[in-house]
Amino acid sequence: MNSAGMVGGQDSGGRVAERGEQGGAEPRGSARDPRGAGGTPGNDRGHESITCARTTTKTEGGGKKVEKNGKKVVARRRRPRAGHQIGKKYKKVGGNGKTTELTPARMKNDKKALKDRWPTLGISKYNQYTGGSFDKWVRPKATADPRTEEARESARARLEEWGAWRIMEKGREAVVCMGRAERQVKKEARKNGKRAPAQRLMRRVIQTGMLPTAVGAGGDIYYLIKQQRHMVPSEMCDAFGVAKDSKLRKALVATRGNGRGKATERQAMMCMGAAIHVPSLKMVLADGMERAGVTSGKGSVNLYDVCSGVGTVAEAMEQLVGDRLRYVAAAENGKAQRQILKAAWAHRGLTEARMYKEAYGEEAETGPTERVDVYVMTPECGRWSRCQNNIEMEKAMKETDKVAQLMKYAREARPAVVVLESVADLLGSERVRACGERLEEIMRTHLPDYEWRAQVVDAHAHGDEPMKRERAFWVGTRPLASNHV
Repeated sequence: MNSAGMVGGQDSGGRVAERGEQGGAEPRGSARDPRGAGGTPGNDRGHESITCARTTTKTEGGGKKVEKNGKKVVARRRRPRAGHQIGKKYKKVGGNGKTTELTPARMKNDKKALKDRWPTLGISKYNQYTGGSFDKWVRPKATADPRTEEARESARARLEEWGAWRIMEKGREAVVCMGRAERQVKKEARKNGKRAPAQRLMRRVIQTGMLPTAVGAGGDIYYLIKQQRHMVPSEMCDAFGVAKDSKLRKALVATRGNGRGKATERQAMMCMGAAIHVPSLKMVLADGMERAGVTSGKGSVNLYDVCSGVGTVAEAMEQLVGDRLRYVAAAENGKAQRQILKAAWAHRGLTEARMYKEAYGEEAETGPTERVDVYVMTPECGRWSRCQNNIEMEKAMKETDKVAQLMKYAREARPAVVVLESVADLLGSERVRACGERLEEIMRTHLPDYEWRAQVVDAHAHGDEPMKRERAFWVGTRPLASNHV
């Protein structure tokens, strides 16, 4: 600043100081500045107004060291606005691998949400929730697998130690995911010492009326506090929208514990925890198939999905098109998942030879020789999930690049509908924004002539269900003129 310049602001009379060549500050005590040479009397801001010549240098702490009248003083630092970090730089990694330094001011302009860069699927939220409580899925006379007795005893003891009874509502069932709850309690204990968790923490980890998001971890299987047992596969099927007469339900319920299957009850529950919510997927597939003209034909609708899980994609397709569904191929490396796939979907044409063991292998990349109308990808999402406290961006970007390998089949076979499903963070969270931008680049590069849409769909907000399960869906449809079903 020019030594004769005045600090921009207002004088005690409310006048704004002017700047410019002829707008220099008048000496104190003059007619234009009646404050006098001693500064404003009674100034309660903790420092005097400075209009004399000064030089400014930065201190190590980020404040300003001001030389005033030959004395060095540190001026009071202005308090930053909430959510605004002064001087901090952020790194943005682009799809081409280049890193750009972003200051908060530049971030504001670059912060357009990824979901706003795509046309939506047109799936609307319910204005008023009418889905009731998850109690409708709980069976009072259900019996848990005896093999899980040790886990049940451990959960009972831990809940008693935490004092969970303090927040239980009379007559209502409550659910907790023990793995997540223990992590939260340990985190609280590191702050406040080893005492019973506060009620506010218990209300956060113990849910009544609404099921929290399910995951595929064995320690996070839903535990029903009132009945003192874990949920059973039949209840999980109700929560995920699997039809009563579905062969998938029969395959999941027929566990090793009741002597009717090879998978254990715990394995079946873990498989469902990592599955896609069927009603949500039905809305997504119905929109894509209608835009691609698939539903208007009378022939078979051929499905190929990778990272298939237990086949909830086929379950949604079966509920939409019925006997027209033909499950031509799947790619899944989990042993329990493959057993359930074989038992549930053989009647729709899925053979063991067409269940590829590696989703990223050569067989899956080549795919089936038959025409495929709907191609669905559900890659492993752990690297992008908000459950990760510290996301390693380098590993997350490598996982993102694997999607390009899955897209090779779509580029060669050109199905009528291509669907990618993953965690909602890829369309919203700034932590994995670079991964979301990379996914966008992969999809638009491999299938540039497809019409792409994307949306986060929640089982509660969009499906009117007492269950929280937000998932991101990208749907690409081939130009209608080239569709033949």
